[in-house]
Amino acid sequence: MCSFEEFLTYRPYCFTLSNGFKVIFLPVDHTGLVAIQAWVKTGSIHEDEYLGAGISHFVEHMVFKGTERRTYADIFSEAQALGASLNAYTSFDRTVYTYDGSSESVELGLDILSDMLLHPTFPEEEMLKEKKVILREIDMCNDDPDDRLNQVVFENAFRKHPYRFPIIGIKSIFEQLAREDLMEYWHKRYLINNMTLVIVGNLSFEWIQERVNHYFSACLPRSLQPILIPREPFQMAERVERFYGDYQLVRGALAFKIPGLGHKDGAKLQVLSNVLGCGDSSLLHQKLREELRYVYSIDVSTWMADQGLFWIQYVCDGEKRVCVEEFLSKNLQCMAEAGIEAKHVQKALNQAIISEIDSQKTVSGRAHHLGWADTCLGDLQYARHYLEQLKQLDAKSVIAIVRKYLKPAICTKVSLEPKALEKGFLKKSAVTRTHPVESTTLPNGVRLVMQYNPSFPKTHVQVLSLGGALYEPVHQRGISHLVASLLMKDTQKHTAREIAETIDAIGGQFNSFTGTNHIGLAFEALSQNTAMGCHLLREILSMPRFKEETFEIEKASQRASIQEMMDDVFYVGFKRMRHQFFGQHPYAIGQYGIDEDVKTLRLEHCWHYFRKIFVSSNCVISAVSPLPADKLIKLLEPIGDEISESCFEKVSDDIFFTSERFCECQLNKEQSMVFQAYPMAGVCSKDYYVADYLEELFNGLSSQFVIEVREKLGLAYTVGATRLTGLNRGMLCLFASTQASHLKTVEAEMFKATQRVLDYQISSKEFDLCRAHLKVSQKTRLQTIAKKAFYAGINALFDLPQDAWLNYDKAIDDISLEEFFERSKAYLQPDLSHTLLVSSEM
Repeated sequence: MCSFEEFLTYRPYCFTLSNGFKVIFLPVDHTGLVAIQAWVKTGSIHEDEYLGAGISHFVEHMVFKGTERRTYADIFSEAQALGASLNAYTSFDRTVYTYDGSSESVELGLDILSDMLLHPTFPEEEMLKEKKVILREIDMCNDDPDDRLNQVVFENAFRKHPYRFPIIGIKSIFEQLAREDLMEYWHKRYLINNMTLVIVGNLSFEWIQERVNHYFSACLPRSLQPILIPREPFQMAERVERFYGDYQLVRGALAFKIPGLGHKDGAKLQVLSNVLGCGDSSLLHQKLREELRYVYSIDVSTWMADQGLFWIQYVCDGEKRVCVEEFLSKNLQCMAEAGIEAKHVQKALNQAIISEIDSQKTVSGRAHHLGWADTCLGDLQYARHYLEQLKQLDAKSVIAIVRKYLKPAICTKVSLEPKALEKGFLKKSAVTRTHPVESTTLPNGVRLVMQYNPSFPKTHVQVLSLGGALYEPVHQRGISHLVASLLMKDTQKHTAREIAETIDAIGGQFNSFTGTNHIGLAFEALSQNTAMGCHLLREILSMPRFKEETFEIEKASQRASIQEMMDDVFYVGFKRMRHQFFGQHPYAIGQYGIDEDVKTLRLEHCWHYFRKIFVSSNCVISAVSPLPADKLIKLLEPIGDEISESCFEKVSDDIFFTSERFCECQLNKEQSMVFQAYPMAGVCSKDYYVADYLEELFNGLSSQFVIEVREKLGLAYTVGATRLTGLNRGMLCLFASTQASHLKTVEAEMFKATQRVLDYQISSKEFDLCRAHLKVSQKTRLQTIAKKAFYAGINALFDLPQDAWLNYDKAIDDISLEEFFERSKAYLQPDLSHTLLVSSEM
């Protein structure tokens, strides 16, 4: 069993080709996956004469659009044929290209990445189409309140440094870019000696050396011209900016300047942010949310690059913003003078360690960490050095950080607020490698499902029950989420704060979750703390205490979440699509429920729902752990023994679809959207894997539907399909974000896409691409112990074969193209479709 110190200690191979191309390779056993990442040391702060245009991000998009040997379609179809996926992102200081697939596909990954990075052609027609796509992406960022808040923070915190410009670019500057600009920028910045390649997987170092030389050594190095990046001058006074728009709640932030990466205070700042705002027992969460009820949520984080920000972000009602800012301004320094208890610092240290572990639990996570550590810090052993710094901290050194950096006089305050506040009136709101699965049934009917996982030093335990929207009484839509929230709070023995402190002190994670047909609790921590987690779950299920005060807080928070999501264009559109499609069926309702229903819920309703749902015949306990099975059973059994014995009456999810086939509506946003929905097989249906194929067919950058709408026609940036999966039935929904003038055109393209299936026009190559990507995606999901526990538990809960999730590859392979066509006919008929057009008013 590996310790977290061993897990965070890297032993990578490093070598540099004669042309300056650096390679980092980390061999990882016990996985059939590989992650390849090409880190180009250029981002939005390096754009020089193009500063503010977002040209780094534009070049990132265009690199995928074709090479001397491959078209855009070739790049993605070749990767997907082997089940691999390609992606990229642009940041302030880097552009990263990723290839994730099976170990057998590594040769193709090296071939494609070298071809894209070293030989892009920047086709004119593709450039013009992609320009329209990125303009839609800019609109999306402007519509998304969280993205907008982030942008406003950077615009105000930085006045000279290029961080003040959005990575994606300013619309008016971006529109001026031409193909020649993109090619010139690529030539200046995409130098072989300005790149690093990171490979993580179960491969041979000698083989990696030989193949990297083959694909990258022929490229000659060139002179890299330095970019002058101005230092941000010292901030002399407080900065305040308010923005007003169609928002339901206030989203606010306070930012303080801090040093950049590599500074000796970095670890202290991270621990301080955890003390203040990480976890339910954090100081600001307890004070501002639980005690004063000023906020619905509050989060604290550190962002560090060339320079950094210490960031406090919150969501509250309109009239509470002043209270929040006044409290933070007055009390941060008072806290420093009064001191911080050692237990809070120890808790924050544990959280920091767990965060490091969790960021590296997948091969792609490890590759990203290595690339970041090398590119941004020049220290491949950063995780180990960071751990050593953490162990040396104490409460006194963390308090000193508050005095040093969190000075109210040099704070940047920004907020996004409802328009009514601007006018001075506002109605106040109410306050992979899978492991053998063992299972057993306890005398009272509770089922235990266990997986032994010796390669990861953590235990994950879930308690799952049938529940969620399907089991919610009429006029109580949203009660599942509310009960799940209350279960994470008080028990007869401990207060919510004591529970939160216990979890945070060991760096553990404790959460609840709900779905359309299930509800559950989950605990995760280092394996030596398994007993503590099991004891906590036992206490929660056997002696919960739904306090009236906590009930009111959580109900108000849930209503705030519903309001907050109403600012998201996709959420609003998809919500209306669900209602149009399912009518009065529970699946029409999202996990947070209906605001009017939540508002009228009473505490006795929650008690009744809890006692109905969490009974022995309706509970599965699923665990993944490095502990031996006999020891794990002894820890899990007491949880099941405390669950009350009672029969549970299952509910059918028979769906009577509505007759409303077409609907139009308007929103005051920059985007317009098209939704087109079809009935689909549920998780217990024999056609469940056919539904997987259909969702995959309309998703991904190599999907013919996506290529037609996004690439060929340039009608949308966001386009694809999503699925709502019920027990026996559900919904497949195609969607696209576009302009109002293109709504009908996109709608027609959606009908064409589904008609291709009905007309048997899907090629065997397309079908094979879907098959390969589905299988690799499943392996990727199963890298986390939380997903392994969930899949095993949900299969037991739904009375599916215990090994169904383990035999996913076989189930996918067993469906032929002809069978896919025949079985899809039952779902994609035009007369079964529902269409919603959401047009912008702007």
